[in-house]
Amino acid sequence: MLRPPLLLCLLSLAIVPSAHAAWEWSGIFKTPDPSYKWLAQKVDGKYADANMKIVVLKATDVTEAGLKALNGEAEHSWEETCTKVENGGTVKAKADACYMLEFDTTVSETTFTIDTDGAAGLAFFTAHFPTEFEDTKHYFKDSNGKDIEPEAQTGGGGGHGHHHHHAGPFEWAGIFDVPEDMYMWTSQKVDGDYADKTMKVALLPTTDVSAAGLEALEEEGKHAFETTCVKVEHGAVITPEADKCFDLQFHPDLWQSLYTINAKGVTGVAIFAQHFPTEFEATAHYLKDKVGEDIEPVAEQPEPTEAAAPAEEDHWGAVILSSVLVNLCTLIGVILAVPMFKKLMDQNEAVLLPVVCGFAAGAILSCAFFLLLFEATHLIGVGWKKEVEILWRWGVMILAGFLLPTVLDFFVNLIAGPPSDKGEEQIQDAALGQAQTKASRLRMISAIILGDGFHNLCDGFFVAAAFKGCGSTFGWSVAVATILHELPQELADYALLVGPVAQLKVWQALVFNFVSGLSILLGAIIVTASEVSDEATGLLLAFGGGVYVHVAAVECMPRLYSVKVTAKISAISLGMFMLGCVLIGLVLLDHEHCVPQLAEGEVDPHAGHHH
Repeated sequence: MLRPPLLLCLLSLAIVPSAHAAWEWSGIFKTPDPSYKWLAQKVDGKYADANMKIVVLKATDVTEAGLKALNGEAEHSWEETCTKVENGGTVKAKADACYMLEFDTTVSETTFTIDTDGAAGLAFFTAHFPTEFEDTKHYFKDSNGKDIEPEAQTGGGGGHGHHHHHAGPFEWAGIFDVPEDMYMWTSQKVDGDYADKTMKVALLPTTDVSAAGLEALEEEGKHAFETTCVKVEHGAVITPEADKCFDLQFHPDLWQSLYTINAKGVTGVAIFAQHFPTEFEATAHYLKDKVGEDIEPVAEQPEPTEAAAPAEEDHWGAVILSSVLVNLCTLIGVILAVPMFKKLMDQNEAVLLPVVCGFAAGAILSCAFFLLLFEATHLIGVGWKKEVEILWRWGVMILAGFLLPTVLDFFVNLIAGPPSDKGEEQIQDAALGQAQTKASRLRMISAIILGDGFHNLCDGFFVAAAFKGCGSTFGWSVAVATILHELPQELADYALLVGPVAQLKVWQALVFNFVSGLSILLGAIIVTASEVSDEATGLLLAFGGGVYVHVAAVECMPRLYSVKVTAKISAISLGMFMLGCVLIGLVLLDHEHCVPQLAEGEVDPHAGHHH
């Protein structure tokens, strides 16, 4: 049977840059009670913002690794249209949902109910640090008013580290050496938009350019923010000055807005900003000197700390075991070597093949549509955000997987020669007991052995990617579907190898089948040992889904339409198809989105916390 070649399977492993998350804070909490309270208070007479975007997801792993594992689903939910929630309203923990908390400006405190929907843990992703809205009370409490603290939290999206956020009207502060007279402040659009239309900043001159100097100026920074801010348009000059606040107005029609900082006569400058300046970074650092060199802060608040790498589950054992089980399917021909079973198969081939193939088709089609193809869209979305960018890559990989068996057949024909004009079925019917031409024999053997080798290599890729990218439950689901379609396929391959065209001996057919099947271990080892990105895993799963659709639609289903199949056998085969679908479909009862993982230990000081 003809299967996809190695070269094009490997194309699925292309690695591209990941996108960063959109929130400024995330935290994960144990939530044994059915509901909790989320509080936001006025600080110094006003809320830090008029509203706040929030995503609440159920969590089973209430740890730092569990929080990071939900980042991909949070990004997807963040892009949804947010539901407005007024004072006293309820926010329900669920995927694919975003809420906009509207703070009541007529009262000093706005309260929201958090419905856990039975989840033992909740992960929150918010547009602001919740501590910005704390005056006298903690932001998260149980029904008895007890403070609930996070098990883990991060400041900034996409794994930029843990930030202890200070109280005050600003979200970020940094202190810089400024030996030159002029510097350039840059704010850029990210994914087509500025993180906010404006941003308040205070620039304070200082002679103590250190962490202690920055901390000493914090109260002065708060005081500057309380003054009436001066609006500053794109291209304007800003001079560091005490007791002064600037409101940067970003040019809506330009992809970046530039501001000149006049540092003449100033040793250092402390900058206090309403947002993280990295939220406005796409291709350039936010502060540069006159020759374009990046200027980094000597100290900043909150202090960036490298996020601990999420603990990865070791899938080596499961990947190798599942690959070995799949490869054992190549020995299924042993059954047909037993005279009794061989006779049974010969006498009932027209009955058994449609029934077995119907079951296999149902199993692998449900695996393709319920699992592989759907999950691929989430993972591909890590590398590309626009729908059209995701869609065409997803579609191309599916079509590539579907068509590659045909491409392999073309190359086999070039090497071994075209099949007989009579067609393979006619050759088998007309040539029982007769010697076949060398070209026909070579073509049959090479098509099966080489095709099996390439196909099993790709199976190794798919199975390992499923375990590594999506966890054990998903991985075993793909492995079971692979076994279910390999069993009838290997039976058919064995029958062809010992048939009148290939004319191999029983032991030769079993050895050839087994050796070609070992390539699944090679594929599994390559993916498990490699650093394969989430988006590459998504492309790989889409490619695998295309292969599975081909196997079901082209190799299995046509056997149900044979002229030798009676109405009774057709009905049984249809029932087996449904059974195969149900067995894989049952996985969905306890299945959640396969969410992408963050890159290990990745801390990028220029990475944007896209609002």
